Amino acid sequence: MPDGQPSDFRFDTGLTQGWLRDFSASGFPLVETIDGSAMEARSLVPLGPADRGREVVLWCPAGGALNAVVLGLIRPPALTVRADEGAVQIIEARERLELRCGPASLTLFSDGRVEIRGTQILSRAQGAQRIQGASVHLN
Repeated sequence: MPDGQPSDFRFDTGLTQGWLRDFSASGFPLVETIDGSAMEARSLVPLGPADRGREVVLWCPAGGALNAVVLGLIRPPALTVRADEGAVQIIEARERLELRCGPASLTLFSDGRVEIRGTQILSRAQGAQRIQGASVHLN
């Protein structure tokens, strides 16, 4: 301010949160803001069908909803499972559950298949170690 006095001016960043609901016929994201407004937006990040329902950060500049831009996806908190001694924890997924750490992975499929991948796989047992299946292929 020229006279050094505070102003009543408030800076509106235009930032809000919302959810990716779908995609328009032309491929643009359709988002819903926290106040329930629905709009077509552009995006700075890649979005696909798997992102439907994800929470997003939106920028709605002074021009209004017609210029909305998805700035990013809000990441869900990391899954932390803590089991009390003797307790059972169940984690379920509809199609596939995958645990990954570097090049190692354990994948459970809804059809009952289990896939274990790694640069080396070690299996230890103090008792008998059995492999059962309709057929067992080694090498």
